[in-house]
Amino acid sequence: YIENLGGKNLALQWERILENVTEEWFHILGDDDMISENFVEEFYHSLPQIEENNINVIKVSQAIINEEGEFKTTFSQYKRIESSVDLWQQKIYEGHRSSLSEHIFRKSSYDEFHFKKFPLAWHSDDLAVLEFSNFGKVYFIENAQVFVRISTVSISGNTENKDFENQKVEARYQFLGFVINNYYKKFDDKLLLNLIDVQIAYSWKHQKRSNLNLYKLYGHLKNYKKILGIPRKEL
Repeated sequence: YIENLGGKNLALQWERILENVTEEWFHILGDDDMISENFVEEFYHSLPQIEENNINVIKVSQAIINEEGEFKTTFSQYKRIESSVDLWQQKIYEGHRSSLSEHIFRKSSYDEFHFKKFPLAWHSDDLAVLEFSNFGKVYFIENAQVFVRISTVSISGNTENKDFENQKVEARYQFLGFVINNYYKKFDDKLLLNLIDVQIAYSWKHQKRSNLNLYKLYGHLKNYKKILGIPRKEL
């Protein structure tokens, strides 16, 4: 390509590539990541069950490797069919790993939503899993594997670049605000209240003004005590 869209935002490059994809399913593999030799075979082996359950997002087992290809973690394990919301909660509250490379998406679901362009495309994959699955089911293939390489030059592994770190903070701030404001009806009341608290705390920690529509959210929850506690400028 003449223009380096990936240098502006990785999601722009993903979308440019997908303009030429006509297949029903697609997989985007990170530059330094690798797949197991049986990756495609296991996909086709699982496809009848995937179609039977009307699933749009597939997740495979992943492990972290370093620059030399040495394993830094064990492979991830999940149930055969998981809730995308439950998977996201496990990432937020339990520190589970997740990457774009370990997912396969149905093209028609992508066509409906595309990728959200958060800074560095950080959390763009998390939102894709939620939206493309319609906040529903994800099919896990244990026997297909992805090796996710984390190095000092990757966005994930580079913690010395202050600009990267600032953009990651901004991306998470935008991502959580977007999900909560736009998809609050997808969560049960307890989870929604927890997510609101997490975002408020995150905004306060990084000295950012709240980007949540608290009046609408607490009204949905019928939590009128919380509504009375919202600063007037937020209304």
